[in-house]
Amino acid sequence: MIATRFLRPWLHAVVLISLTLPWLWGCGGDDPATVPPPTISVPAVTIEGQGTDRIGALSFDRGVGHCVIDGERVAALAYNRINWDAYDLVLFSVVAPVRDNLHVLYIYSAADTLHRVWHESYDDTLYTELASGSALHDGTSAERRPALESLAAVPVGLQRFEGVEITGDRLSYRDGAGTIEISDEIWDLHPFEFVDCGECASAPENGWLELHSIVVGPDGERGFGIVYLYLNDPDRAVFTYFIRLDPLEHGGHVTFTVSWDRIAELTPDRQTNRGADRRRLP
Repeated sequence: MIATRFLRPWLHAVVLISLTLPWLWGCGGDDPATVPPPTISVPAVTIEGQGTDRIGALSFDRGVGHCVIDGERVAALAYNRINWDAYDLVLFSVVAPVRDNLHVLYIYSAADTLHRVWHESYDDTLYTELASGSALHDGTSAERRPALESLAAVPVGLQRFEGVEITGDRLSYRDGAGTIEISDEIWDLHPFEFVDCGECASAPENGWLELHSIVVGPDGERGFGIVYLYLNDPDRAVFTYFIRLDPLEHGGHVTFTVSWDRIAELTPDRQTNRGADRRRLP
């Protein structure tokens, strides 16, 4: 104990302030350790079900939960809902990052019943399996603060897709290296999955290609999004379904002026949803 009664009044005040400041710092709103991570608005969907092969349990409460992939339980976030009215289906897009990989799932439901789940990652090409269970959503959103694992890796080597060349001032890609402008900043572009949806539309000329990609910002922040290339509009590309992973935040929908071409013959690998050929280079 400090014998403050023997100190001059001004020194007494200094001692008291020095003793109280650490307590103020520990409880102050400016201490980064006390500031919770930001919330993100997501579909308030409740999912309870499972796949029929590699996908095990699917469990989400108001958009936040987990999925089991090849026996591994991974924290996950259902961050987007798409209504596919032509087929009476609803799609929930899900991200489930781990340190060295990103799992992306596309969970389809019909009349509140799980229908099918698609999965892709750095190591796994896009594949699908039937699912069972329920997916209940009344169309509302919820502010959530999920505890997802931090993604540290990007696709490398054979994990990358390299069969398309894109040339533009704000979006470019060739030979496994590319950049994209997001919010006036240049991010690195790392496509790891390619979908040929040339037969998805009512007419082949209205089809499109998709580059499912990881993007890395100037400060190392990471995100996931899809680059769309249109067969009937070869001067346009769109980057959408973008979600930042650190911190969690919805990105925008950005249109780019580009030219693009396939630079290698692609070989069919797997048939995907509604006529889309999943293809990789040999």
